[in-house]
Amino acid sequence: MRSDTTLEGMEVCLALLAAKLLVRFSPVSLPFFVLRTLGTGRCGLSFYDPRLTRGIAVRIAQASELLPCRFLCLHQALAASFLFWRRSLPLFVGIGVREDEIGKVRAHAWTASLGNPITGGKASELGFKELATFGSACIRIEPYGAERRIEVVLL
Repeated sequence: MRSDTTLEGMEVCLALLAAKLLVRFSPVSLPFFVLRTLGTGRCGLSFYDPRLTRGIAVRIAQASELLPCRFLCLHQALAASFLFWRRSLPLFVGIGVREDEIGKVRAHAWTASLGNPITGGKASELGFKELATFGSACIRIEPYGAERRIEVVLL
């Protein structure tokens, strides 16, 4: 069982490093093409397990801290997209902006699976406005006022 955990950790590390290289050395549009391509992939809600998605989120956070280079929110979102796509799990990726205290525009990327944050935290609580979204043709659940809104995302 320990070897499974080690392999999953290595997979997360490789996904993060591949995402960093993709963002660093490719044209600007390529990471978004990858997000769009992975987002239109398969989606298997029949075996959705929140513990599995939480485990992936924890491994991405741990690997981001342990590896010697810095991984930004876009790197983590790309890695999460690949890992969720590989396991046929639903994932929503959002990219947005907000103005900080001194007037600079800040960009952020975040991911969520069926309403549960995976990387980047809850963007709505951080004040980011969505510019682009990517996701598989799956159910997306988000808080909406006092109720919860459920919609099908087809991107």
